[in-house]
Amino acid sequence: MRTLLFLGIVILYSACDLINRKPPTGFYQKEIVLSNYEEEGLLGKLSIYVPNRYNTLLDWDDRSDCRCCGSKKYRLLNKNSCLIQESGFIYKEICRDSFDRLSVVYYCQKKEDLHPEVDNTFLLGLASDLEKKIEYATVDEPVKWKAKKIIQINNQPYLFLHFVSRNLYSQTPAQQIYAGTFFNKTLILFIYENNQRDRSVFLKEAFTSIQSIKLSTI
Repeated sequence: MRTLLFLGIVILYSACDLINRKPPTGFYQKEIVLSNYEEEGLLGKLSIYVPNRYNTLLDWDDRSDCRCCGSKKYRLLNKNSCLIQESGFIYKEICRDSFDRLSVVYYCQKKEDLHPEVDNTFLLGLASDLEKKIEYATVDEPVKWKAKKIIQINNQPYLFLHFVSRNLYSQTPAQQIYAGTFFNKTLILFIYENNQRDRSVFLKEAFTSIQSIKLSTI
């Protein structure tokens, strides 16, 4: 309940900054041209506010050993952080206790899985699928769920998940936020991970960033 109340306050804070059309103090506006996964052409364009310390962008295909099982990833983080680009073939992390990053992830889409329209019911179904995958990947201790809701960003519904857990390559629990929607018939996730900053600061930063998301076709 406290998390949801805090998020309500942050929504108002972020909305005021967006009305001013300039990044709030400590943030800058990042624009990324999103390419398709394993296909020619472009998915679209992303504009987003991110903390100033995220001064490095990684861009790679996270490939797998089966057709259409991989994903396209963009990661924003500090240049002094762990710069490993994990792969489905070699999945490892060196900086096991250093999480302060934003990953933008979208997946290979089979034609039969394309979704022309998305509503809240569909996103809540997506939430159930993600929860199962997250809990399956948890090591040694249960996931601590903080919030699950649908939010509106620029007239587009987004799934919002906040939880604390370890994952396959972390030794200490990290605060994690997933914001997900379908854009250009493709599932796209914004994944915020942090175990270095105060929880309230992390929530405020992540939600300010989320509220600034703008996806557009090219």
